[in-house]
Amino acid sequence: MQNQELTIQKLNDKIEGLKKYFKEFNFGESRKQDEVKKLNELQNKLYNEEYKIGIVANMSAGKSTFINALFGTDILPTFNQATTDCATYVYSTGEKKSIIYKDNEKIELEEKELEEIKKYALKDSSEELKGSENDKYKNVTKIDLYYPFKYIQNSKQDDLNVIFIDTPGPNNTGIEKEKHEWITYSVINDVDMLFVIFDFGQLDANLTEGLWNSIKERIEKSREFKVYFLINKIDMALTDNFPKGENEKLVKENWFKKEKEAVKTLEEAILKHKIEKNKIEIFPVSSEYQLLQRGKHFNKRDKRVLLALEEDIEEIFPDKNSEEILLDYLGFEKLEKSINEFINNMAKKNLLDGIDSKINNIVAEEQKFLYGKKQTLEGNKKKEISKLERVSNLLEKEAKELEKNLKEDISEEIKKSKQEIKNLIDSRIEKDFRNKREEIIFRIMYYPFLYGSLFDFDKTKKIIEGYSVSDLKDFFEKDILEKSSYSREIKKHLTDEEKEKLSKEVSNYTYEKINECKYCYLGISSDIKEFYHNFDKRVTKLFFKYKDKLEEYIDDILEIKKENININVDISSVRDIEFTIPKSQVDYKFEDAKYESAFVWYKPWTFFYGDIKVGDEKKYITINPKDNYSNIDKTLETFIENFYNPEINQHNKIIENHANSVKDLYQSFRHKKDNEIELSKRALNNQEENLKLVKKEIENFNKIIEEK
Repeated sequence: MQNQELTIQKLNDKIEGLKKYFKEFNFGESRKQDEVKKLNELQNKLYNEEYKIGIVANMSAGKSTFINALFGTDILPTFNQATTDCATYVYSTGEKKSIIYKDNEKIELEEKELEEIKKYALKDSSEELKGSENDKYKNVTKIDLYYPFKYIQNSKQDDLNVIFIDTPGPNNTGIEKEKHEWITYSVINDVDMLFVIFDFGQLDANLTEGLWNSIKERIEKSREFKVYFLINKIDMALTDNFPKGENEKLVKENWFKKEKEAVKTLEEAILKHKIEKNKIEIFPVSSEYQLLQRGKHFNKRDKRVLLALEEDIEEIFPDKNSEEILLDYLGFEKLEKSINEFINNMAKKNLLDGIDSKINNIVAEEQKFLYGKKQTLEGNKKKEISKLERVSNLLEKEAKELEKNLKEDISEEIKKSKQEIKNLIDSRIEKDFRNKREEIIFRIMYYPFLYGSLFDFDKTKKIIEGYSVSDLKDFFEKDILEKSSYSREIKKHLTDEEKEKLSKEVSNYTYEKINECKYCYLGISSDIKEFYHNFDKRVTKLFFKYKDKLEEYIDDILEIKKENININVDISSVRDIEFTIPKSQVDYKFEDAKYESAFVWYKPWTFFYGDIKVGDEKKYITINPKDNYSNIDKTLETFIENFYNPEINQHNKIIENHANSVKDLYQSFRHKKDNEIELSKRALNNQEENLKLVKKEIENFNKIIEEK
């Protein structure tokens, strides 16, 4: 096929041309059906490949407004509070509609009903959903929204199927907190691209250490994973950009000054977390003004707000195009250009190259079949029949011996791969659970004592989170974890109510730290993907080892001339068997619409049961480090025990099924060759006529591949 820039349309034309050829094919109905099936699968992949973009932000960072600005209209509700209880998946389609998943039912909203999605997207605990009449909007587990994209992959004919996934956000409080965190971490480990939206006014309050670590791990382990940090609400800096009483020169000098400082702050945070600067792109954006600029239906206030900014820009830059400066300031056009270029140059290119390679493999196999048949029909009938009989004998004997050897190699590969996946899971459990025990115990032991000085739970937690484990260890004696009792004086006497509140806060903090272990473990998905990539390469290589050997035997017997055959098979793309990488058995379960965690505690909420004591005369707190450490250890081990075997077993099953599919693939190939030999034998009965037919097939085939 001619060298040319690959597009979805061009590859589809190639596939359609080959399908037409095979549907008119004259040599074997079974072969025809097999090849058309392969081409249909490639065509389906070509048009249905999904590219997922996750969106993460804390409350009030303007996430919903950002999404609305991307679409140029209000498609999601916007409030200064957490608005979503579940992930919302936004698909690009011409037809506007939404599908709501709740209570094992599916509710479809047509375009005229889309306003109602704003209620389904609200938190169950929100004020707007109080009252029994609003119960129908609760317990939503997923929202699918279908809406045409205007600026991201919007050519329709030659773009990937981009899906935006709007997460609830990781910093909510109350009963939804754990559920929202779980959804957010799960999305981060599943998407191809991630938007992290920061609030310009609260840059220091956006990402937890757990989120930083998850993002860092995905960047390090996935070359194709792309991250954008978006500083939203930069219009908050406009007051600083236009200081009153300043002359025009100073105003120009101040233009975008605060925004650049915000970018520098994030760059320093990226370096602090030891992430390469070029791995994350930072874009300052103004979602509110961009939505106004793109909106079709303005009210008078909106017009005045946007007009005021446009007039300010014209006044500062009278000799420049004010519209260009405005669009540059709002940031969306630059962001969207970067997104489209990355998707086209990375994800789409990889998809198209892979499909093109598989098409070329089909072409190479067909060339070999046609020219081999032509050579047979051009030869001496008696001699050719003798060769074909020898091949039939080979397929009955030596080919089965090769199959036996392949099975032995596959069994060995299964054994090695099972051990490899077990080692991988064991190492992650050690890293993300067992190695965190000391960190957890020292943080929660220090909590009540620090609170006894500050008497402020938020400050206590923030300060503790800023300490390293070694810092916290310095606060205690070296053998502290062996002690059954440890006391420290505090500044004031605690009432019974304060003691109860402190005990609950310590338990909540403990629960939170143990959950962080679970979220960190989700990062195993990158390791798992890499394992399966390498595993698939190994079993595919085994298939080709024995397939090529069998073909070599057959070609030697038939004395196949290969000068007319353009065979350049890409082993990495030839496998026809797709498999789904399983998700971790560490999961979040929802019960009775209360979203209670299924997390197993060794002694629920009792890490400090009876351990926090306040004397009647002296003001002090006493804890039991030994018991607390033991309880944390048992809690972690119980949790690990609950998911470990299902985790291992699901991977063992996938390994066995996928590796064994290679044996089936080889057997199918042997049967295919057997059928081809029988067809060739029959063709020799009418040698002259079939030779004309195969020459015509070659002519038709060559025309198709030259045209495409």
